Amino acid sequence: MLSISAGSDPGYLTKTVGAGTEHYYLRSIGLQGEPPGYWTGDGIADLGLSGEVSNEVFEDLYTDFIDPRKRDEMYARLAAIPHAEGSEEYAAAEKAIRKDCRLGEAPRNYEKAYEKRLATNLEKAEARAPMGVLSPEQVKA
Repeated sequence: MLSISAGSDPGYLTKTVGAGTEHYYLRSIGLQGEPPGYWTGDGIADLGLSGEVSNEVFEDLYTDFIDPRKRDEMYARLAAIPHAEGSEEYAAAEKAIRKDCRLGEAPRNYEKAYEKRLATNLEKAEARAPMGVLSPEQVKA
């Protein structure tokens, strides 16, 4: 059994299921690949899931926390956005639709948080530096 928590990469499982790429572990089942998984657990029925795991539903659920019961509705709404992909209007509409179809809070984007902290710390260091300029060595540190 594979346990997955928030922040896990569902691609780790879905890229190897049925592909037969992990020969070391699959010798006992004739190098045919990992058999497909089945939804199990106390909350599975509440999410409208049963039977064999669908890679697409699995990735939406564990990557973006998309409610499986609202998944089809979400993709229909995304396809109906009247703005050009890549535009600010499209991005805002997409964000709102995904928020409506999400279970709980959005996954945290740690890259943005890191970049923000780095920029703040560099500003503070520059303020303390002689003449307000950091050397390349100081920036790297």
